[in-house]
Amino acid sequence: MKLTVICVFQNQKDHIEPTLTALYEAEGLPFEVVIIDDASTDQSRDVIHSLYDYYKHENTFNLEHDPPRARGLCLNEPTQVATGDVIWSVDRIDKLLTDELEQQVDRLIASKACCMLMSESYLPDDIET
Repeated sequence: MKLTVICVFQNQKDHIEPTLTALYEAEGLPFEVVIIDDASTDQSRDVIHSLYDYYKHENTFNLEHDPPRARGLCLNEPTQVATGDVIWSVDRIDKLLTDELEQQVDRLIASKACCMLMSESYLPDDIET
């Protein structure tokens, strides 16, 4: 199993380092990373380049947009070149539980589902809520 991780950032310099560090320091998980900077005007690009230079992850692809294309279009772009069995779009992570992620990916592959939502955010109990 190989995982494609898509990270779209736009003016989120404070979220980039914890997210990419958690990914790059994950052990035993084969993955590629597609990082998209969607025309950030803060120091996001500098942070991305610094982390890329530090970790030198050979399966990282960095795309930079100017002007911005918005998250939806940014997520479509890497799906055309992704080589992973599963694509994971990451908003922000501080810690990666590799074993749990592998279990969830295996669960998705074994199911007939085409996608899975994993979030710590509040999700409503019913449609009305």
